[in-house]
Amino acid sequence: MNFSKVKELYFKYQLPFTLAISTLVLVISAFWNPALYIAVGFVIISYIFSKVEDICSGTFYFMLYSGITIFFMSVAVSAILVLFGKYIYDACKGRVKVYKYILILTTAISVIFSLIHYQIDGNGVFLGLYVIAILYFTYVIFCYHKELSFKRMFKYLFIGFIASMFITLVLALIPSAKVTRLIDGQFIEVNIKTKMFLVFNNYYRLELLTYHPNYLSIHSLMLISYGIYSLINYKQTKDDLIMNIAMIAVPTIAGFLTLSKAFYILFIVVLIYVIIYFIYKYKSKSLIYIIPLLVGVVALFLIFRGQIQTTIGRLLPNEDGNDLNDMTTGRLDIWKNYLNDLISSPLKILFGEGLFTGFIGMGPHNFYLFILFKFGIVGALMLAGLVVLYVLAYDGKLLFSFKRILPLAIFLIYSIQESEDDERIIFLVVTLILMFLVTIDDKNLSNVQLNEKMEAANKVNKNVDNKEKQYIYSENLEAELEEGGSKNAN
Repeated sequence: MNFSKVKELYFKYQLPFTLAISTLVLVISAFWNPALYIAVGFVIISYIFSKVEDICSGTFYFMLYSGITIFFMSVAVSAILVLFGKYIYDACKGRVKVYKYILILTTAISVIFSLIHYQIDGNGVFLGLYVIAILYFTYVIFCYHKELSFKRMFKYLFIGFIASMFITLVLALIPSAKVTRLIDGQFIEVNIKTKMFLVFNNYYRLELLTYHPNYLSIHSLMLISYGIYSLINYKQTKDDLIMNIAMIAVPTIAGFLTLSKAFYILFIVVLIYVIIYFIYKYKSKSLIYIIPLLVGVVALFLIFRGQIQTTIGRLLPNEDGNDLNDMTTGRLDIWKNYLNDLISSPLKILFGEGLFTGFIGMGPHNFYLFILFKFGIVGALMLAGLVVLYVLAYDGKLLFSFKRILPLAIFLIYSIQESEDDERIIFLVVTLILMFLVTIDDKNLSNVQLNEKMEAANKVNKNVDNKEKQYIYSENLEAELEEGGSKNAN
């Protein structure tokens, strides 16, 4: 077996092998802590020898594992560092384009808002470093976007979703199982049986390994919306069809079990979107698709009517005098506190409180308020300018059509009532990056397929060349032998 064949097999099976081994070791770490560091080291070493797409796919696979904080943070940060290292190497070799204006603005935002701070705490520092890492991660992903298939990366996000369900059940059955949490800037071991946060929270809400039901609900919504996006936009093979239906069905059930108000509301938004699409696509024949869809949704609501009633009970006024703040689970008071803090100083309004400043009690539970709190109006405009530069730098056509807008719209609506207020920041922000780039996925897929065809053609040509050379050599050898034989006869 030659070296090129070994290299080909390595890159084909390296990612599934890495994810399988690291997941197994991760389960072992729940009752033998050193295994945690073995898993982290194994993933980091694997990333160093991986392709960019594999590193991204592996990172998305582990998105739902933030309940094991030190593992998740280590894997996420190492992925970003390795990717940036690969980018620097490729940029020096001239293999990848350098977008200097985007890089300058990204660095300016990172430096300016790292220097601005009012009150530093441990969680604030971790959060600030995450924001900086993700700003550069966005840049690197954009630089490599022509080489990436976001369809494949979402597939690994779904596989990670499924795997986290089984891991949750296994960990819940181990009496002595513990996981590491980031609390007040320190990593602390927490007994799973004591906290039960890996399985259920208040009101028996499903949360798996995400540490909070709301984060499981947004992952469910992202997978549902991407499954619908894929069904609408891509030609479906039998395997694709099975994967996309599963990508819609499994997260839908998980989302209903989170008892998340936002999930139920946005699920109805998704349903309305699908009905409008059917009417637009099939016109008079749309009822053939809409009626079975509505029957299925009604059946789903009947199956989970207990969970839905519990959630509605938290929304509607009751004898205790539920007001708007109670209906938003205290978010209204949280938003008022953050707004009052911002308007307390003109400098805070303009420049925010900086990346390393801790939160006012709880996080802001609003992505847009989170941006204002950390960056102020000036920083928000700089981030908006960064998005504009990305759009201008893209050398193709951004297709923001009705068929493509669902995933991004779900994220932007969801962000009104939730924010990335601790180490979970990488969850929704990376998903947002994907939602931005997914609009150009058709071109990426065609590029990837073209590259694969060219590689296959090159291999065929190489084999043909070798055979031709061998044939020519044998012909020359026969001629030489015949000539030698005639000379000997003479």
